[in-house]
Amino acid sequence: LGAMAGVYAKSSDWENALGLIDIAKEKGVVPNFILFTNVITACAKEGKWEEALGVIERMKASDVSPSRVTYNAAIHACSKAGKMDVGLGLVDDMKADSVGVDVVTYTSLIAGHMWSQDIKSVISTFRAMQGDGVSPNGQTFGSVLTALTRAGEWRSALDAYQSVIDAKITGPTSVHNMAITAHLHLGEWLKAVQVYMKMRNQRVPQDLTSHCLAIKSYFGAKQVETAMSFLRQAVSSLKNDGGHSRRVLYETAARSCQSHGLWQEAMEVCRMSVAHTNSSSLSIFNAGIKACAQNRKMMQAFEVYRMIGAQGLEATPVTFAGLMSATAHHQASQDEDALSGWQLALMVKTEMEAKGIPLDLVTYTALITALGRGGRWQRAFHAFTRMQESEVKPNLVTYSALITAYGIGGQWQRALRAFAECEAPNEMVYSCLISAMGKSGKWEKALQVLADYEETMGKPGSTMIYNGVLMALAKCGRVPKTLEIFEKMQKNKEAMEQGLNTSSSSLPVPNRMSWAALAEACDVSKDLDLAMRMIDSMLADIKPSLGISNRLISMMTQNKRWKEAVTVFDKMVESHVRMDRYKYASMITACVRSKDRYLVSVKAHNLFRDLQ
Repeated sequence: LGAMAGVYAKSSDWENALGLIDIAKEKGVVPNFILFTNVITACAKEGKWEEALGVIERMKASDVSPSRVTYNAAIHACSKAGKMDVGLGLVDDMKADSVGVDVVTYTSLIAGHMWSQDIKSVISTFRAMQGDGVSPNGQTFGSVLTALTRAGEWRSALDAYQSVIDAKITGPTSVHNMAITAHLHLGEWLKAVQVYMKMRNQRVPQDLTSHCLAIKSYFGAKQVETAMSFLRQAVSSLKNDGGHSRRVLYETAARSCQSHGLWQEAMEVCRMSVAHTNSSSLSIFNAGIKACAQNRKMMQAFEVYRMIGAQGLEATPVTFAGLMSATAHHQASQDEDALSGWQLALMVKTEMEAKGIPLDLVTYTALITALGRGGRWQRAFHAFTRMQESEVKPNLVTYSALITAYGIGGQWQRALRAFAECEAPNEMVYSCLISAMGKSGKWEKALQVLADYEETMGKPGSTMIYNGVLMALAKCGRVPKTLEIFEKMQKNKEAMEQGLNTSSSSLPVPNRMSWAALAEACDVSKDLDLAMRMIDSMLADIKPSLGISNRLISMMTQNKRWKEAVTVFDKMVESHVRMDRYKYASMITACVRSKDRYLVSVKAHNLFRDLQ
């Protein structure tokens, strides 16, 4: 009967195990320690704590003393059922019966607190365990780490994992997986990779979760080639389970690519999933579309979209939201036959309507953005009207897109009306309104919006707000006012660096966009001398972008200031701005046209040599 109870315990058949005690009574067999303990173990596996306690009472009534194994099984049943007060009472019974607690006792208690999400009790029980001189095992640490990671106590979880390492316990797979997870949540990509490598070196068995975490770690650590290589190896090593495991790996890789802006790798993952039978999923393709959209790769996003149909899958609102976002961020093509972003946005809208998928907040906002950037403010307004008629409430991003559309179309009065309709506008909405005023040539209005922002918010405008004002003034050629505001921002930066103003960290300070606005002002007003004077100050403050560099050089060449153009070019190259071959060709031409003996005979040849 004891052996049969052991069989039932292994299969978690607690009812038949419990019935064996009654059979023993009917047959006149005296139940022994083995029978009682195996029955309690069967009850414990299913969390039948009341039945387990009942067996202990019958055990004592039969003059069979419960052992540590018996008590531990009953405590496990209580822990699994969340009856921690009863489990702790059994610990008191163990001590009263002079039965010492061991690692299994404490591990069961810690697991129970973990299942009950009682993080404080997990930690206190773990400390009591150490205080009693009981050494934890891998299962103990597994429960502790599970509790800490579920509670988001990532640093504490890593401290516990370090205890595993210090104790020279290999630990189960889950312990290492949770340590990697903790590092990932803390953004410690390289450390996550190191834990995984340690796991491999110690030959700890790896499961599907381990593979997924490794992929996330490699991508996060910018070890892209290693991540893609690992993905291929992991996929090829999987046993055939109908494609489920491969789908999980591809989904993990695609989402990681999306998170880190790796659109080319995201597309490769999509193609890899297509190449394997039953390995594709809509989640993979949606992540690929989003990755392309984030990198303004509209045509690539549509290529991924075509894969969805080819695999017999149905696009969802999430799919179309990604596509619409791709059209919104599309940059104009030089190909006259190519469709523009706003045209493709309307095609996406038509396809959604054909499939009976209504536009939601995300897709309407992206549609308005695409139409606005394409200079179709009337269509953007029509989309906004349809949005309201469909009872889809616009948010601040929607209003920002509409105001931007009006600004590009020169409709500054409409922009002001849209702003007036917006409830509790934030910094982004104000910034779009200032930009709209600047694009419409209304620099005075831009200054009024800035004053309104500071009065309403009760604080100075941010760097983003001030940059919008700078650009508005610059586009209108208002150099003195542009310089006045720029110098104010410079003084804020100096105060912050010198620690003279404790609130200076929240004040606007110049950045790359500020300098770009100053360059714009010089260009619009044709103040080339100011442009030359600003270069050294700019290089001391920031590393200029290629756009600013090209703007300043073009400013000089368009006004036939050949020597100054070459000087600007040299300074940018010294600041490690990477110039393309067309700019080198332009500078060689500038040297020749300058008719300066040195520039013609020496500099032009040096530029050609550098280009080669």
